[in-house]
Amino acid sequence: MKHIILRGARGVGKSTLIRRLLDAVPAKPGGFVTKKAPPDADGVETIHIYPAGQPQIPTEENCVGACRAGHLLDRQTAVFDALGTAYLSDTAGRNVLIMDELGFMETEAMVFQRAVLDALDGDVPVLAAVKNKAIPFLEEVCSHPNALVLYITEENRSVLFHELLPLLKDMTA
Repeated sequence: MKHIILRGARGVGKSTLIRRLLDAVPAKPGGFVTKKAPPDADGVETIHIYPAGQPQIPTEENCVGACRAGHLLDRQTAVFDALGTAYLSDTAGRNVLIMDELGFMETEAMVFQRAVLDALDGDVPVLAAVKNKAIPFLEEVCSHPNALVLYITEENRSVLFHELLPLLKDMTA
């Protein structure tokens, strides 16, 4: 096992667990983080992709899509393919690749999907958050032979932190 994949429902704490783990180890992360910006006056939330471990400044250039009330309004496949792929390929000096998070928005971003799968075939350990959706790409990620897939719930997230901390320390040493 080289990689840890956290799978669970929206809002269960996948990203929070990743941040807690990274704060507890001497990590030099690469990869990416996606985040929603606060809703605008019309209730539209834009989603942006950022390099892991770097300042997060939402711009038009790093916007991967938009949603309102949980419904997808727009998806920017080209941003996933360009920025997401670049963030995943920047492995020099990195001891862990973050993928926070993989979901349905990148279902048409074939270049990005290939970069994710290539990273899972690579030597740099991956710590990923994956939406619990039945999407072929996500199923392929979760069935990777080098991945340990753990289902996170509100009830087990504290226990998972203590179980994963020594694994991540070994992975990033």
